[in-house]
Amino acid sequence: LHREYETDFARITDRKVAAIKRYAGYGGQLTDAQARSLAQEVFDVEAARVDLKRRYFAKFTRVIPAPKAARFFQIENQLNMAIDLQVAAAIPLVK
Repeated sequence: LHREYETDFARITDRKVAAIKRYAGYGGQLTDAQARSLAQEVFDVEAARVDLKRRYFAKFTRVIPAPKAARFFQIENQLNMAIDLQVAAAIPLVK
């Protein structure tokens, strides 16, 4: 089940990486349409992450107690926030 979760999570992460690469290709200079498109993609990726966690929390709690599943997602969130912070620090702000 964990491998299945990681595979699904990687698909979402790939979308985020693609959006970052697209932004990098613009050199920080965005048109209104580009900014709207990138923002929508970021929002969609975040929503997909939350939806995935909700789905898998339900799956995990069928095979392990809910407190252990909650701990898994708590640790997962902490690790992902640390990674997201490093990525965010490396990306210049939109001009």
